[in-house]
Amino acid sequence: MQTTFKRIRIGVVVLIVLLIVLLLGLAIFHRISLRFEQVQLIPPGHMVEVNGEMMHIYLAGENAEVPLLVFLPSAGRFAPVYNFRPLYTLLMDYYRIAVIDRFGYGYSDFTDASRDIDAVVLEIRTALSYLGETGPFVLLPHSISGLEAMRWAQLYPEEIAAIIGINMAPPALFLDDHIPEGFPTSHIFASRIGIQRLPFFNALFYPYPVDEYTLTQAEHNQQRLLINRNFANKTVVAERVAAIPNSQTILDEGLPSVSTLLLVSRWAPYKEMFAREIDAQIIFFDSGHSLHQYEPNRVADLVRMFISELQK
Repeated sequence: MQTTFKRIRIGVVVLIVLLIVLLLGLAIFHRISLRFEQVQLIPPGHMVEVNGEMMHIYLAGENAEVPLLVFLPSAGRFAPVYNFRPLYTLLMDYYRIAVIDRFGYGYSDFTDASRDIDAVVLEIRTALSYLGETGPFVLLPHSISGLEAMRWAQLYPEEIAAIIGINMAPPALFLDDHIPEGFPTSHIFASRIGIQRLPFFNALFYPYPVDEYTLTQAEHNQQRLLINRNFANKTVVAERVAAIPNSQTILDEGLPSVSTLLLVSRWAPYKEMFAREIDAQIIFFDSGHSLHQYEPNRVADLVRMFISELQK
């Protein structure tokens, strides 16, 4: 019996050592790969300096007679220009569009600056203004970026013509949320050892074929490089932790009055209540969280109809 227990202990120790070696090897490979991959990143849009750091904004479309459509990414969508591609390619013949890589996303820098909602909104507005874009804007926030959209409409209502929320998370959702103890440390650790490069995580991040994603192979490769670089970075993790106090800030000042369309397939009870509170239109989908990828044609049609009604 003692011999059996001894063998089990030895086996456990060996497994732990192998795991440590594997993680160490993965971390070294990840750090070396990031250096080579950094020089392969080619921003398709404009790099704008904001508070000493570089923010990327992609602009497209020619119609200057309509409000600029501003796409704001969800947490966990680390390559916004490519993530939103299925939708904005259907809209850019009718509108000008801007895809925002806020700090921590896409081609933008990481930052240690506060993720206080007012600071984040100011960063985005500053970058747009440097490019000559001062509104009015139609905001298209996905998920967590609904907080930015709400706060933007609170602070600068004259700049916001409308909000079209793509599974936009209402502030009340985060007040009922719970950040697990150790969340920031564990996620940043996982990103720094390069766990996103493992096959299982690749399957989570790259679920769409290139042709269905409306990306060229070169763009698909850029997306892969950005996810390797941006997954669970310090800025994104800090933003997620700040979602609770940021939501409270919005609710404390009262929800803004702005023309709003909510496209919904998740968190329906929260969003139905939210729609009533802000007198928004709400349309339900039987689809995944990223409606702009699963049903881009229907979303594009609804966007055009909604904006057309605004312009009457």
